[in-house]
Amino acid sequence: FRTVDVSGGRVARAKAFVTGVQRVMAAERFDAVLSTLPIPGASVYQPRGGTIPAQAAASQRRRGRVLGRLSRWTESFNSMRRFMGHMEREVMADPDCRLLAVSEMVRQEFVTHYDRRDGQVVFNAVTPPTLDAETRQHERQRMRYMLGLGPNDPMFVCIAKNFLLKGVLELMSAYADWVHASPEAARSRLVIIGRDEFEGYSRIAGLRHVGKQVVFVPPTDEVERFYAAADACVLLSWY
Repeated sequence: FRTVDVSGGRVARAKAFVTGVQRVMAAERFDAVLSTLPIPGASVYQPRGGTIPAQAAASQRRRGRVLGRLSRWTESFNSMRRFMGHMEREVMADPDCRLLAVSEMVRQEFVTHYDRRDGQVVFNAVTPPTLDAETRQHERQRMRYMLGLGPNDPMFVCIAKNFLLKGVLELMSAYADWVHASPEAARSRLVIIGRDEFEGYSRIAGLRHVGKQVVFVPPTDEVERFYAAADACVLLSWY
């Protein structure tokens, strides 16, 4: 394990980090170096959030037609993205660097943006919940009681770190439409668990008249208990 000292603004810190990592790689002569950031000289590159050009394109799509065009114009002023893009182009130009993707979408990005057709998909590993059937039933009753739900009241759960990226606004809109159109949905709950700014989203839920039914929960180590209580897990993303 090694640490790299960085300071300054975002771009300065990124440059210092890349330089520091390259210095460690040169000194230690590791058998292999796996990097989730575009660091020239790494043996394996596995971008966790997709390639840099695809990130920019996705950001523009999420902002809609008008703001997306403005975002496309202002992209040239994004010094951090320019630097990371430069680093990624160096990585992609290295035929000895192996490419791993977390999804087929990202593997296609390698082809589209860099004509690299040798990428391989390695999905994220998942640790399944360890609750047995009896415990799950107990937790279902307990969590539903805490949320003011009866045994047959519908409950949806969404786990998201980045609400904008994971489509939480779209989920809330669809949920509100369903609640207003279905009398049996009045006692339902939409539970959103994750790390983001709750206040603005809570205000939107109130404006859609589902403020009491949309519940926001900060990051928790008891996600499996919410799974046990829910009827459906909603997984939305721009992919």
